[in-house]
Amino acid sequence: RIDIGQAEAADDVKVNHALAVSKKK
Repeated sequence: RIDIGQAEAADDVKVNHALAVSKKK
C-alpha cells in the first residue's frame, strides 16, 4: 500500500524534475 504522503512526495519529485528539464531548454 502506498501512503498518501509518499504519493504526494513522488508527484513533487516528478514536478521538480519536469521544471528542471524545462529550464534547461
